[in-house]
Amino acid sequence: MFHLEPRTQDPTQGLVVIVQDAGERSCLLVDEAIDQQQVVIKSLTENFYERQGIAGATILGDGRISFILDIPGLLRMACSNK
Repeated sequence: MFHLEPRTQDPTQGLVVIVQDAGERSCLLVDEAIDQQQVVIKSLTENFYERQGIAGATILGDGRISFILDIPGLLRMACSNK
């Protein structure tokens, strides 16, 4: 969906993250889990155009910017691509 090349498409070679939206569970195959942090989400609409699947962004403690995924939007995108 983001035009990134995955390391693998085999779930036994990556990590499966279980997410829930509106009582429905789905799985996301990810390359790695880096960290878990509490963050303040900033809207992108003030400075950037809206991008489906991205809920906002945050500035990490080391100054890097990290995008926040919009799980319901990603699930809708995935279902419409089938």
